[in-house]
Amino acid sequence: MKYLHRSAKAGWSLATETLGFNFAKCGNCDQRDMQKLQLCASCNAAFYCSKRCQKAAWKAGHKTTCKPGMAKELWKRQETLQKEFKTKISLAIHLTEVGQYEESERLFEATMGMDFTGFPSQKVSAAYHLGRHRVIWGQNERALPLLDEVLAAGEATGREMPTSREHNREFLYQARLSR
Repeated sequence: MKYLHRSAKAGWSLATETLGFNFAKCGNCDQRDMQKLQLCASCNAAFYCSKRCQKAAWKAGHKTTCKPGMAKELWKRQETLQKEFKTKISLAIHLTEVGQYEESERLFEATMGMDFTGFPSQKVSAAYHLGRHRVIWGQNERALPLLDEVLAAGEATGREMPTSREHNREFLYQARLSR
């Protein structure tokens, strides 16, 4: 097990904030303070706030996934997911807006079937948009499980999706009325 890169190294925390790594958190305790987070020196894919947290995460299973080049693999996977996700979700939203509900339903279902492992905010976003689509289309009873999933995702994921909050009031109100 290699130890952590020092966070004092050339303004690492400032660089991660500048590049938009707002999703970074300790792999053990979920702390998000960018001033304290350090990268695993071996895989460059996991963040830890201390050596204690790194050791705990190592024992909990990081040793099975920690290998050089892991960060590149994760970035490539996320880039592919983002490209496919954004294309499908934006087309499905457009189809809902123009009234082609059956076609948009098919696209939303395909989006929900994607592998979101390691990227929960995209999963919540897909569930949110599919639920909103179903409320607009009048399938409120089918939207309720998705609504529950979005609400159960918690405050942290909601903070990562500020644009959906503006639309969320109307969506939640309509879904609750249907109960």
